Amino acid sequence: MKIERIGVVGSGSMGSGIAQVFAQAGFAVVMTDLYRQQLDTGLAEIGRSLGRLVSAEHRDEIVSRIVTSLDMDALRDCQLVIESVTEDATTKKDVLVQLDKIVDSEAVLVTTASLVSVTELAAVTRQPSRVIGMHCFFPAPVVRVI
Repeated sequence: MKIERIGVVGSGSMGSGIAQVFAQAGFAVVMTDLYRQQLDTGLAEIGRSLGRLVSAEHRDEIVSRIVTSLDMDALRDCQLVIESVTEDATTKKDVLVQLDKIVDSEAVLVTTASLVSVTELAAVTRQPSRVIGMHCFFPAPVVRVI
């Protein structure tokens, strides 16, 4: 499967940073969250971060690749979806169960868990082998280590 569209669940500091990195790399990105204010804050932080890194024209081009939504169904067409929610096993499992029902069965699901077992999280999906763990250093757009 060719990866063209990336989903990010969670628009806090880490989630918005991850969305920024993928948008900078040329991918279409869908960033979701439970709250509009959080999405707006995350998108504004992406704009500020890019303002320090690229020209205004390039910043606008990168930001235009990011779509925000309060509805996780917006992730349906993503081939790679990154869960970047609070470091709580129950919350992360809930998100992965929802994603497992929404995205294509070949889509890769990624968790940013650092304190919760990736194996434990993957076990709540129908295909645990498609769930991977990813740990980014903070801030993701600046510290290029995964």
